[in-house]
Amino acid sequence: MAVQHFQTLLFLAVFTTFLANLFLILKHNDSCIKETSKFPWQRRVNMEFLKRNQKQMDKIQKDQTTPFAPMDHDTATTLNDKYEPKILKIEVFSSEKNISVTVNGKKLLHGNQRTLIGINAVVVNQETGESLGTRSFNTYRIVQESQHLQEFVKEVTVGRIICFTVKDEASYNLKNSVRAFLKRSGSVFINRLKWRDMWAFVIQKTKHSARVLGEAYQQCMHNGHACKVGEQGWAAPVSLVVTAFQAERSQDISNVKVTKNP
Repeated sequence: MAVQHFQTLLFLAVFTTFLANLFLILKHNDSCIKETSKFPWQRRVNMEFLKRNQKQMDKIQKDQTTPFAPMDHDTATTLNDKYEPKILKIEVFSSEKNISVTVNGKKLLHGNQRTLIGINAVVVNQETGESLGTRSFNTYRIVQESQHLQEFVKEVTVGRIICFTVKDEASYNLKNSVRAFLKRSGSVFINRLKWRDMWAFVIQKTKHSARVLGEAYQQCMHNGHACKVGEQGWAAPVSLVVTAFQAERSQDISNVKVTKNP
């Protein structure tokens, strides 16, 4: 009997504890519900938002700003033109009979006249791609033309692009001092230029020297050896294609000192 009585008391104690804990849990949940009802995203606030009439909603939409509004086609094109770097495509062609210098599809120099024999130079405006002038140096027949070529390059304004092309023969009276000058300007092949070889060279003038944009060279071969002076034959034509970023227009509109051919 004593044992049964003890078990009954134990059961009642456990059951009473269970009911007490259950009551505390229910009371805590009810408290949470009442506190969260004060938050702005509860039903009462949402209902007030939904009750706004169409006029109020239109005003709210009007007051809102769009930080990244879509651009129309013309605006987008203008921005692209303003910030996208322009490219100058420069093509230089040297051969026995014809030469040419082309920038963005426009021929700045083209011809086969005998007056073009030797080294020809075209000065290009780095901002527009237009020709500022051309000059021919007959370094085949005239000794003084070699020095004139060096003086010409020195007088070109910093930043301008100079394109060199060869017609027929350009090495016979090309002085070593001028070769050394062109080598200091970045040429790799100028000392190899011999009888009826072909050469093309494009540089951009810098303050103290030049920046090489491209160079090409072909050797004249006759019966398996380099052509000797007086031998027949010419090197294969040289076609050089280079690209350069078109510079932005500056306030300096000074022209280079270029003497155009008559």
